[in-house]
Amino acid sequence: MPLCSVIVPVYNTEQFLPGCIESVLAQTEPGWELLLIDDGSPDSSGAICDEYARRDARIRVLHQPNRGVSAARNAGLAAARGQLLFFLDSDDKLAPVALTTALAAQALYPDDLLYWDFCGLDGTLEAHLSKGPLPLEPQEFCRLGTLWCVEYSIGIVWNKLFSAAIVKNAGLRFPETLDYMEDNVFVLNYCRALRERTPGCRLRHLRLPLYFYDKRVNPSSITNTHGLNYARRQYAGVPALVRAGREFGCPAHEMDLIHNHYLSCVAYGIALAAASRELPRREKHALLRELFRCPEARALAGYFSAEHFYTPLYLPFRLRSAALTRFWYWAREERFALYGKLDWGFYKLFFRHWRRL
Repeated sequence: MPLCSVIVPVYNTEQFLPGCIESVLAQTEPGWELLLIDDGSPDSSGAICDEYARRDARIRVLHQPNRGVSAARNAGLAAARGQLLFFLDSDDKLAPVALTTALAAQALYPDDLLYWDFCGLDGTLEAHLSKGPLPLEPQEFCRLGTLWCVEYSIGIVWNKLFSAAIVKNAGLRFPETLDYMEDNVFVLNYCRALRERTPGCRLRHLRLPLYFYDKRVNPSSITNTHGLNYARRQYAGVPALVRAGREFGCPAHEMDLIHNHYLSCVAYGIALAAASRELPRREKHALLRELFRCPEARALAGYFSAEHFYTPLYLPFRLRSAALTRFWYWAREERFALYGKLDWGFYKLFFRHWRRL
């Protein structure tokens, strides 16, 4: 039985896939298996997977019709034989000592959820390594807002090590109905299962970049295909994070961080929709009406008014003004000094008794 299963969902990444697989083959830790889940790729990705599997018995390939990244990862979970689970995207790479270092850190704190840093492919790990102890820092679950939208560390699976026993016993799977933020849902459910099994557990931050994220544009990546669905995807995914924040006892500042980032993302999606030339006028109006008036939008606006928490985008969102939302984004990106003056002007004029970040 391998110590660690590396699960890689594969779809249309023939340009990046060989480098990804080679980074696993280069690991200093030999006790791994590599599961390549070909999710119906129309390019040569499936053939590349098969060729590598012929060369190394530790590599297994599963081919399936295209069903999305969640279904591919779930197939990997069902087939995994390792005690620990490690996720890797097919357009990224691991540092050569990634598994060795992660496994050593997990052995020091077996009851905690380990996560590590990541960087672009131009980064290096050697400069961060030393002969001293591993740079591990404890983190609390109640810092969910900071972990999600400041450190950008909680909402992804490829910078964490998961216990296969916990995943199996809790019946954890990725939600196949979501095409965005499915990582968040899986991680949060894993945190719940971990906390239930070991009430005193914590998050453990390994401050080493073990994962190299490819910054080049992969047109098949979901992060590059948001378009007009961006706001809808926020409404579908972020409420799970809000519920977890309450469940984990996040203080007001952490909940403010979550809602501030949530509103910023939704407003960006509204600005994209308002600026779109793809939709006929009537369809655009219906979409914007939906984005401002759906139950998720009302709940989001309700947090700011109930908590007396101010953020610059609250006013245009509360007024349901797509034009004002676009203007705020234009000012923030192109005329930041003007944006700052308007921000503080509106705050002092209308919201001076509210708290703000």
